[in-house]
Amino acid sequence: MEHNLSAIFRLFRIELRKVFKGKAIYIILLVLLFFAVTSTSGRADNYSQEVSFIKQDMNRTISNLEQGGLGGPVSSVIIISPPFSPSSGGNSPPGIDPSRPLRDEDGNLIPENVSYYRELYTDYYEGEIAALTEEGGRYSLASIMGSGATQTAMLIPLLAVALSVGLFAGEYRNGAYRLMISRGVKRSNLVSAKMLTLLMLAVALAAAFTTTLLLGGLAAVNGMDAGSSAGISLTAVWGIFWIVLLMLIAYMLVGGIVSTILASSGSGMAVGLVLAFISATFFFMLTPKDEFFLAAVSPATLGYNFNSLMYYVWRAGEASDRYRDVLPSIAVVLVYASIYIMAVYSVFTKKDLKG
Repeated sequence: MEHNLSAIFRLFRIELRKVFKGKAIYIILLVLLFFAVTSTSGRADNYSQEVSFIKQDMNRTISNLEQGGLGGPVSSVIIISPPFSPSSGGNSPPGIDPSRPLRDEDGNLIPENVSYYRELYTDYYEGEIAALTEEGGRYSLASIMGSGATQTAMLIPLLAVALSVGLFAGEYRNGAYRLMISRGVKRSNLVSAKMLTLLMLAVALAAAFTTTLLLGGLAAVNGMDAGSSAGISLTAVWGIFWIVLLMLIAYMLVGGIVSTILASSGSGMAVGLVLAFISATFFFMLTPKDEFFLAAVSPATLGYNFNSLMYYVWRAGEASDRYRDVLPSIAVVLVYASIYIMAVYSVFTKKDLKG
């Protein structure tokens, strides 16, 4: 047992050296980080535009108040529905209290009531602006990171498969597998070293992506006049990391089993990328409630379960029968990963290594 562990870690170090000597890992890392950066850019400008809309509506509403345009002499409560309706706080605008009319019975404005409503509506709109960057707001750090991760998510399966095909199929091309086996290296040790390398790469890429997304989110928040009152949420950062980690591991295993079965870098890359593309484009967006011929089988797919995780963790979605709960989704992903791992071991240990 101790000899096997020593052999596995020796092979693991060799695998790492090969990976970091190649170009693929750096290209994939740069692509992942590029999309992490671009997914958070422009958020400060969007925030400024939304704040501008709210302030314009506030000025228009206060102007109407000062002209007595929001109610008659002793009108009932009037709810204002602005042309731009800020929804970050989820609160309805205040109305006109019958006990505080804008005009008296002669139709004259009541200055103290106008002043009261001016302050009331100013507080309301300022609260809506503040809610944009508070926890749960569209421009809080957690929301910016979650949105950025969601935008990049469809790319992750493709990058994971591309990286793992090179990891598992590269030695088929030059006959290195056959040579190592002929020199007494155990097949199970080879696969174990590959799995350790896969795990290490997944952790490194997930950490790099999450860190870049956090820095991009902080830059976006710092570019906003109000800043973010919620600060850094460790829960949000952890939520990004572990889902990206699971996604990388699962789809790297997809690439691993495909390239192991086909024993070819070219064929493994082609088939693996097609499978990843289908999963990322169809099942990342498909739910059982959709009217599509694959909708009924979507709950059994990796893509649907990752979509459910993204919905609840990254987008803070409310409970919905369109998505599977977090724990069952994790369980399905882990079942898939376990099946892929066992399949890679089983196929590789019995495969005729040509070349």
